[in-house]
Amino acid sequence: MKKLFSALCGTLLLAGCADKNAFTITVPVSEDIKGQTVVAIDNINGDTLAMATATDTIVVLKGSIEKPVFATIVCNSMPITPLVVEPGNIAVNSKEETATGTPYNDQYAALVGGFKDETVDSEAMIREFFLLHADNPWAVPMFQSMPFFADTEILDSLCAHNPDLAQNPGTIRLRGMFENRERTGKGGTYVDFALPNEKGVETSLSSYVEAAPLTIVDFWASWCGPCRAEIPNLIDLYNQYRAKGLQVVGVDVWERDEQAGPDAAKEMKIPYPVLYGGTAEVTDLYGIVGIPTILVIDREGKIIARDIRGTELAETVAAQFK
Repeated sequence: MKKLFSALCGTLLLAGCADKNAFTITVPVSEDIKGQTVVAIDNINGDTLAMATATDTIVVLKGSIEKPVFATIVCNSMPITPLVVEPGNIAVNSKEETATGTPYNDQYAALVGGFKDETVDSEAMIREFFLLHADNPWAVPMFQSMPFFADTEILDSLCAHNPDLAQNPGTIRLRGMFENRERTGKGGTYVDFALPNEKGVETSLSSYVEAAPLTIVDFWASWCGPCRAEIPNLIDLYNQYRAKGLQVVGVDVWERDEQAGPDAAKEMKIPYPVLYGGTAEVTDLYGIVGIPTILVIDREGKIIARDIRGTELAETVAAQFK
């Protein structure tokens, strides 16, 4: 009995000494990485969290961490996969660029896996991830790479869990943009600005809006594939409803070369007026983080629709001219 009691005490002692912050990261690697060092690096400060030499096509990194951090598995300065390093046993799927086995990594892997179902609303899934998992270290880099999915509600949620994010100059600018986007959404009022037209004459947007019963405003760029794909639809609408009073105005923005916009407009034979040289100063007025951004505005300046294209845009315009 005494020996049993001693053995039990020893087991409890060992359990108590176990590192609750310990982690292992199992990483599959290719044959050509054998003999090289694989490292887990903190993406924020560049610290090495763990490292191991690849003696086989499976490498196991071990360490201890008090707070989960967003990191990258690297070999020879080449990234293998991003992940969250947190306590537990983490398994990397290099092909999917995900990891599983721990809470934060499982949350992100579930999001990525959900995208494989073509019937799901990916934008809704991303929004849900931001709101439900704002404390996940994946959330901030996701937000920074796809701010077009975010709004003030999401930003507030992320900042509540990441105080440093709230003070970041980029975040402050985005907050202003999101607020502007909400103000210039459906039911809002358009914001005037002036840019050079095709003849180089400074022209205000209001000069078009106030002169037509309905105006479509298209923020586009010569290098933007989706923008160019939408322009034939805008030309068709312009030709179809021009006699009834429809005005279409292109606003060329974010160009690398000031001549690129005019050249593209000429190439595509755009028949409606275009304003050129739009910078972030203009697009921030509407909280634009991606193009094309299309607005439909009535003569009083009310925004009837925003962020619509193709069939939906055509149906919206048709309804106004019934």
